[in-house]
Amino acid sequence: MPWSSGVWACQARSTDLRENTVSDLVTVALFGSVLDAEVARNLLESNGIRAAVFADDAGGMYPPLGAGVRVVVRQEDATRAREILDSPPALEDEGYGPPEA
Repeated sequence: MPWSSGVWACQARSTDLRENTVSDLVTVALFGSVLDAEVARNLLESNGIRAAVFADDAGGMYPPLGAGVRVVVRQEDATRAREILDSPPALEDEGYGPPEA
């Protein structure tokens, strides 16, 4: 679904935030690629925070067009989202930790 933010025409790569206007959303992270931003979005959503990826890249045709790929959340979720994204991964939870005795 195309969204517009000021002079940028962005494509939001999530439908979970459709009821919010762009002014209700806060950027919590900036990435150099859509893939990295999608990983962050999935991490937030797995923790119960609805998030969307905004990329000003001509629909994927010209990735260097924009100033990065943004992950956005609702204002009330911004602090918790930043805490989640700033915390180190818990590798033990993914089966990568030391073997159990």
